[in-house]
Amino acid sequence: MKKNSVQMRFTLIELLVVIAIIAILASMLLPALNQARSRAKDVNCTSNLKQLGTYMLMYIEQNRGIVPSVNGNLGGTSGKWLDCLYTIYDPQKTKADNMWGVSKNGIFRPVGPFGCPAQSALGSTQYSYSKHYGINDFFASDGGGNTGTTGVLRTLHKIKTPSRRAAMMDVSRSNSTQWYNPSANNSGAIVYMSAGDNTWRHMGNNGLNIGFADGHVEAWSRNQIPYDKDTADDRGYFWSANEF
Repeated sequence: MKKNSVQMRFTLIELLVVIAIIAILASMLLPALNQARSRAKDVNCTSNLKQLGTYMLMYIEQNRGIVPSVNGNLGGTSGKWLDCLYTIYDPQKTKADNMWGVSKNGIFRPVGPFGCPAQSALGSTQYSYSKHYGINDFFASDGGGNTGTTGVLRTLHKIKTPSRRAAMMDVSRSNSTQWYNPSANNSGAIVYMSAGDNTWRHMGNNGLNIGFADGHVEAWSRNQIPYDKDTADDRGYFWSANEF
């Protein structure tokens, strides 16, 4: 005699228990996943700044030891320091102002290592290019003047301790309608007040990555950064000391 097969089915209560367990596990894993994702962006940013540091050293070597200006490297106010580095990154591309950025699907973002992977505040205008990396005005030639002049040609070999002089760092120097030069000369200038979006985007949103004149990169919390070149303690050399 053939026995009737018994089909096992979940009851509604059992199904709800399984769903609840899955939800609890997901809530436990999500912070860890977000932390891992944030850490990966920190590491990618470090890698970007190391690349840019290498391009900077190569450019300087090819140009009589002279550090590029914040802007005006292609004449007038055309050609930012990032354009100079882009000529090393892609030597086949014709030199042009803002050649380090592209527009894709209406969103403007720097190319490859020129854009910080942790910067989520993108935009639909070229101004958003200046939400990524900036040069130290006192490392750059001409002190970061807006006129594109080269009144002060700074050379790398004159820096007494390049491992302590900031060369470039995370910045956010634009809003939706204008931008300032991708540069900074004190801790208050790292972010333009109307663009205070995701600037301190590393170290748990409390720090930034800094590339130094010798090419190495460090992560600093915001309170580690000296205010300006006249800061009383030894860290004032971070921006510039009396001697270059």
